[in-house]
Amino acid sequence: MNRSQFTTLTPEECDKLLDQLLSPQSPGHTPRVHHRNYTMTLLMLDAGCRVGELVQLRQDQLWFAHCAIGALTIERNQAKNKHERTIPITVRLGDAIKKMHEWWWSEDTALG
Repeated sequence: MNRSQFTTLTPEECDKLLDQLLSPQSPGHTPRVHHRNYTMTLLMLDAGCRVGELVQLRQDQLWFAHCAIGALTIERNQAKNKHERTIPITVRLGDAIKKMHEWWWSEDTALG
C-alpha cells in the first residue's frame, strides 16, 4: 500500500472518537477504564505514537518528578525505525496523564 492510499481521521472524527471513549454510555467499563482508553488514544492522536510504541511505554516515560512530562521520548528500542525521537505533549494529553496518575498510578489509588 502506498502513502496515497492511507485514509486519516478528520479533526471532527477524532473529537467524536474521544468523546465516545469518555461517554458514560460506552458499554461495559468503569470511568477509570474509559479514561485509560482515552489517554491511550490521545497518545496516538496527539503525540503520534504507533501502537507498538504505545504498548511498550513505561510509567516513568509519562510521569517524572511528581508531574506529567512536557515531552515524550520514544526510545530506540521502542521505535519502529530504531531512531529515538522526542514528541511534545499537548495540554489535553498532559491533563489526561495527570488524571491517569490520580486514578491508576498514585500510591493512594485502590487497585480495582
